Amino acid sequence: MNQSTKSESALLTEKLKEQAPPIRMFQVPDGYFETFARQMEQQIASESNKRPTLYRLRRWMVAASLLLLIGASSYFIANNLPEKSKQTASASAPTADVEDYVMMDNDAIYAYMVNN
Repeated sequence: MNQSTKSESALLTEKLKEQAPPIRMFQVPDGYFETFARQMEQQIASESNKRPTLYRLRRWMVAASLLLLIGASSYFIANNLPEKSKQTASASAPTADVEDYVMMDNDAIYAYMVNN
């Protein structure tokens, strides 16, 4: 740029400044920066004392999951295991076989074992 272009540009800038008053788009409240540091420290201190919601509920979530695990396990065990037979082996055997076995003496038992 040459000298005349610079001077024209300066003149136009001055005319624009005269025609349009300066506008303060962003205004800071009075005394804002004097109390800013103190307010920020208080806000940080109050936020550091708060625990996140999940952290506060962690104990209850662990307790609920353990109860759910125990309940589901007991339901599964109760419904899927075969029921134990309350009968003993001697009760399921025919009565005649039991009477014959009781009436045998040692010689008869040995003879029975040799033959079978």
